[in-house]
Amino acid sequence: MIKKIRLLCVCLITLTIFFTGCNNRISDTADKNNMLNDTLPKFELNVADYNEISFDNKTYIITEKTIPYSELGGEIGQISQNITTIEGNKLRYGYVYTINDTTDIAVNINEKYYIAEMVD
Repeated sequence: MIKKIRLLCVCLITLTIFFTGCNNRISDTADKNNMLNDTLPKFELNVADYNEISFDNKTYIITEKTIPYSELGGEIGQISQNITTIEGNKLRYGYVYTINDTTDIAVNINEKYYIAEMVD
Protein backbone atom coordinates (compact mmCIF):
# COMPACT_ATOMS: atom_id res chain seq x y z
CA MET A 1 0.00 0.00 0.00
CA ILE A 2 2.82 2.42 0.85
CA LYS A 3 4.49 1.69 -2.51
CA LYS A 4 1.28 2.65 -4.33
CA ILE A 5 1.02 5.93 -2.42
CA ARG A 6 4.67 6.75 -3.19
CA LEU A 7 4.13 5.95 -6.86
CA LEU A 8 1.03 8.14 -6.92
CA CYS A 9 2.95 11.00 -5.28
CA VAL A 10 5.82 10.69 -7.76
CA CYS A 11 3.36 10.70 -10.67
CA LEU A 12 1.56 13.77 -9.32
CA ILE A 13 4.82 15.66 -8.78
CA THR A 14 6.02 14.73 -12.29
CA LEU A 15 2.75 15.86 -13.88
CA THR A 16 2.83 19.13 -11.93
CA ILE A 17 6.37 19.88 -13.13
CA PHE A 18 5.46 18.97 -16.71
CA PHE A 19 2.35 21.17 -16.83
CA THR A 20 4.15 24.09 -15.17
CA GLY A 21 6.81 23.97 -17.90
CA CYS A 22 4.19 23.84 -20.67
CA ASN A 23 2.31 26.76 -19.15
CA ASN A 24 5.49 28.89 -19.12
CA ARG A 25 6.16 28.18 -22.81
CA ILE A 26 2.57 29.07 -23.75
CA SER A 27 2.83 32.27 -21.74
CA ASP A 28 6.15 33.17 -23.43
CA THR A 29 4.61 32.62 -26.88
CA ALA A 30 1.59 34.75 -26.00
CA ASP A 31 3.85 37.54 -24.71
CA LYS A 32 5.93 37.47 -27.91
CA ASN A 33 2.80 37.59 -30.09
CA ASN A 34 1.38 40.52 -28.13
CA MET A 35 4.66 42.42 -28.53
CA LEU A 36 4.73 41.71 -32.27
CA ASN A 37 1.09 42.77 -32.67
CA ASP A 38 1.90 46.10 -31.01
CA THR A 39 5.06 46.82 -33.02
CA LEU A 40 4.79 45.28 -36.50
CA PRO A 41 3.30 47.33 -39.35
CA LYS A 42 0.06 46.16 -40.90
CA PHE A 43 0.02 44.91 -44.51
CA GLU A 44 -3.24 45.58 -46.36
CA LEU A 45 -5.15 42.63 -47.79
CA ASN A 46 -7.02 43.30 -51.03
CA VAL A 47 -10.49 42.03 -50.13
CA ALA A 48 -11.46 41.84 -53.81
CA ASP A 49 -8.51 39.49 -54.43
CA TYR A 50 -7.35 37.58 -51.35
CA ASN A 51 -4.06 36.81 -53.08
CA GLU A 52 -2.82 40.39 -53.07
CA ILE A 53 -1.27 42.34 -50.20
CA SER A 54 0.39 45.73 -50.07
CA PHE A 55 2.57 47.82 -47.79
CA ASP A 56 4.66 50.97 -48.25
CA ASN A 57 3.56 51.43 -51.90
CA LYS A 58 4.63 47.86 -52.78
CA THR A 59 2.19 45.19 -53.93
CA TYR A 60 2.75 41.46 -53.58
CA ILE A 61 0.92 38.52 -55.14
CA ILE A 62 0.59 35.47 -52.89
CA THR A 63 1.47 32.35 -54.86
CA GLU A 64 0.46 28.73 -54.27
CA LYS A 65 4.09 27.88 -53.43
CA THR A 66 4.81 27.19 -49.76
CA ILE A 67 8.07 27.32 -47.87
CA PRO A 68 9.17 25.61 -44.64
CA TYR A 69 9.42 27.70 -41.48
CA SER A 70 13.16 26.95 -41.27
CA GLU A 71 13.78 29.03 -44.44
CA LEU A 72 12.04 32.14 -43.11
CA GLY A 73 13.76 35.21 -41.75
CA GLY A 74 12.15 37.46 -39.18
CA GLU A 75 8.66 38.87 -38.98
CA ILE A 76 8.31 42.15 -40.91
CA GLY A 77 4.59 42.76 -40.73
CA GLN A 78 1.16 41.38 -40.06
CA ILE A 79 -2.16 40.99 -41.81
CA SER A 80 -4.19 39.57 -38.89
CA GLN A 81 -7.46 38.97 -40.69
CA ASN A 82 -9.88 36.06 -40.82
CA ILE A 83 -11.79 35.65 -44.08
CA THR A 84 -14.50 33.24 -45.16
CA THR A 85 -14.60 32.91 -48.94
CA ILE A 86 -17.78 32.53 -51.00
CA GLU A 87 -16.96 28.82 -51.22
CA GLY A 88 -16.95 28.65 -47.40
CA ASN A 89 -13.18 28.29 -46.99
CA LYS A 90 -11.83 29.90 -43.83
CA LEU A 91 -8.55 31.79 -44.29
CA ARG A 92 -6.57 33.03 -41.29
CA TYR A 93 -3.90 35.53 -42.34
CA GLY A 94 -1.10 36.07 -39.83
CA TYR A 95 2.43 37.41 -39.87
CA VAL A 96 4.52 38.36 -42.90
CA TYR A 97 8.14 37.17 -42.99
CA THR A 98 11.29 37.78 -44.95
CA ILE A 99 12.65 34.77 -46.83
CA ASN A 100 16.34 34.06 -46.49
CA ASP A 101 18.44 34.90 -49.58
CA THR A 102 15.59 36.42 -51.65
CA THR A 103 13.52 39.58 -52.03
CA ASP A 104 10.27 37.58 -51.84
CA ILE A 105 8.28 37.49 -48.64
CA ALA A 106 6.15 34.80 -47.00
CA VAL A 107 2.62 35.09 -45.62
CA ASN A 108 1.23 32.82 -42.91
CA ILE A 109 -2.18 31.58 -44.03
CA ASN A 110 -3.77 28.79 -41.99
CA GLU A 111 -0.39 27.87 -40.47
CA LYS A 112 1.29 27.45 -43.89
CA TYR A 113 3.85 29.90 -45.27
CA TYR A 114 3.02 31.03 -48.80
CA ILE A 115 5.55 32.84 -50.97
CA ALA A 116 4.46 36.31 -52.12
CA GLU A 117 6.25 37.96 -55.04
CA MET A 118 6.50 41.70 -55.57
CA VAL A 119 4.59 43.07 -58.57
CA ASP A 120 6.66 45.32 -60.89
